[in-house]
Amino acid sequence: MKMRKVTGTAALLALLAAGVGAAHAGPVSEVATATDKAVFAKAGSVTITVTPRTDLMAGTILQQTQLASVVIAASSPDDQLVYRWTPGVGTPFEGRADYWTYSGKNNPTHKLNVTMSGGPSTTIDGTDWFKVNKGKFSTALMTPYNDGDSQNIAPDTYTVSLDAAVWAE
Repeated sequence: MKMRKVTGTAALLALLAAGVGAAHAGPVSEVATATDKAVFAKAGSVTITVTPRTDLMAGTILQQTQLASVVIAASSPDDQLVYRWTPGVGTPFEGRADYWTYSGKNNPTHKLNVTMSGGPSTTIDGTDWFKVNKGKFSTALMTPYNDGDSQNIAPDTYTVSLDAAVWAE
């Protein structure tokens, strides 16, 4: 058998037909992959109960007099609790985040100053929320300690309002 030398177009077609040197479309480098997970945790739930004393009388009220009991509870003992004074109800007292002033319903010039017993004195940076225990926080709403030893509280109805939530970092 005699071999013949094939050159030019005929040689290229012969090589392509044999699959030698055939080009194909696709990646020409290693494939790089990035993977991550988006995890959505179940949001916790929270309850808050404010139970006012029923024996409060207008007049001179000594500092640190308990006005109500407050219980904040989360659905899980591992949930971080926070609370705040409800925005739009009352105003800060003496420029302190932990002291709040409420106005009387019948006469807005009547004032009641309050604070939380054993609560933090500063809020979480950049927010109006106070961070407290995980799971459950029981405290008292009190008249604040200040330079005087009492407040003169006019007879009126004072609406006290607090918000609570589960906090995630």
